[in-house]
Amino acid sequence: MDLTRPVSALIPGAQGQLLEALVCAGRELNTKTAAEIAGVSAPHASRVLTQLVGLGVVLRRDVPPVALYSIVEESAVGQMLLQLCSLRSRVFAEMALAAKEMTPMPVEAVVFGSVARGESDADSDIDVLLVAPDGAIDAEAWTSSVIRWTERISQFAASPAQVLEIEESQLRAAPDNELWRSIRRDGIVVFLRQGISA
Repeated sequence: MDLTRPVSALIPGAQGQLLEALVCAGRELNTKTAAEIAGVSAPHASRVLTQLVGLGVVLRRDVPPVALYSIVEESAVGQMLLQLCSLRSRVFAEMALAAKEMTPMPVEAVVFGSVARGESDADSDIDVLLVAPDGAIDAEAWTSSVIRWTERISQFAASPAQVLEIEESQLRAAPDNELWRSIRRDGIVVFLRQGISA
């Protein structure tokens, strides 16, 4: 699943691209702006937007000399599209919830890589750094928890989660290479154990 562009991943073509532009913008867009965000030509966008208005999914408001378009948020379809647009943040929230149920509980969970940068596509894995309490990584309970956590997140996100594990004391001595630089630069902390300073 494409966590960066979930709407257009499920609704291919210009319709999905324009719906994504409208729903994720969170505001009215004119034809030109919607076309630019969606990556389609303005004439094509105009035709597709007219079709979406006819379907009752998109609302048109004329403000001469332009027409403004928005998702009909009160509709069931509009609500589903809004939920889909927030898929990445919903996956992050599920990661935090699942981390709280691990035994032992991780010190921290950090999403990194293309998902963190907002550059993922349908083939992208979800890369996650799980920081274990010292002495936990070799314990059977931790290993079992990581397996359950990974399966749960992979199923929830409809994308495979790939976990990098490290113990807390080792984290401070992590090597200065491209992987760790990218984690420090782009990583998004989705879980931090209570009582731990960020």
